[in-house]
Amino acid sequence: MAMAKYLAVLFILAVLGFVCPGQAAISEPYYVNATWTDHSLQGLKTLVGEEFTMPFKIGVFDCGERSAYLEWLLQCHGFDAGFCMDGSGPWTVPAGAGYSTHIWVTAALYNDTTGIYTGRVYIETTSTPIQIIAWGDPDWDKYARLPDNEVYGMKNFLSIYDIIAGITPNNDDDDPVSVEESELDWWEFGTDLTKKPEQKKIRFKTV
Repeated sequence: MAMAKYLAVLFILAVLGFVCPGQAAISEPYYVNATWTDHSLQGLKTLVGEEFTMPFKIGVFDCGERSAYLEWLLQCHGFDAGFCMDGSGPWTVPAGAGYSTHIWVTAALYNDTTGIYTGRVYIETTSTPIQIIAWGDPDWDKYARLPDNEVYGMKNFLSIYDIIAGITPNNDDDDPVSVEESELDWWEFGTDLTKKPEQKKIRFKTV
């Protein structure tokens, strides 16, 4: 049932012409509402899937596009998700990536029955399979880092609009950093960008 609803969202977006391959600019509505009833760690893993359908390629489909896609996917399905960006490490990326600044995704988890916050995860989108880092995982300290005010320091952004505008929730940050839309434009490649554990590739047609 959840997968059917997910497909319905993709169908609606395609009919609206929102994320058709080759479209240059972000369009409205960007975030849409899709029903998703499991906002636990397992629910997030099910939604995110195991890996991307497109290979990692610097400047084409790298941490920017991958992170923007997953942040969009999570927000559309009711997760409290956002971006992390840092230029000082010690995060891990593919060998030879040559990054000076890296982007990944964070999401808060909640109990859908009680509404109680149950934890936070970080998502390394350049890993295969996609790495979801929870409290206690060996890489936790590499990603769960406090924001700072340095221009190349750790930044958090609450949406794609904020990361493009360079707006962080840290009121003391006087060194705003923004990201060009061209570094985040996953919609150039369509919506079938992750492989699900139960269904390796999602396909749909518009009429």
